[in-house]
Amino acid sequence: MSDANQSEQGTRTGTAVRLLRCHAQAVAIVIAAGLTLAACAETITTHGHQFQDNDVQSVTPGMSQEQVKTALGTPTTTATVGGGASYYYISSTHGQTSFFKPVEKDRKVLAVYFSPMGS
Repeated sequence: MSDANQSEQGTRTGTAVRLLRCHAQAVAIVIAAGLTLAACAETITTHGHQFQDNDVQSVTPGMSQEQVKTALGTPTTTATVGGGASYYYISSTHGQTSFFKPVEKDRKVLAVYFSPMGS
């Protein structure tokens, strides 16, 4: 190979190496930017009984405590009110961005009251 050919091939190889370095740096920048943006995404957390559209319709007057538990599951908490029992189903949704304090976005409470006879 002549000196001119070797010099031309060396120039092409040097250019290819520089292009690969630039490409690797660009990929690293894109990945870093993606990770930074992902860290800023809001995380949604739900707690408690997750209500469905038909939950309220599934409870009708006169149902026993066991029937309500069958329809809705175990209550979040219970209490005695006016001589009768009550079940409370509570759900909450929180959003948190990065390291900031979580913020409550939604809270639902379904209260079911029973007579002293248990229905």
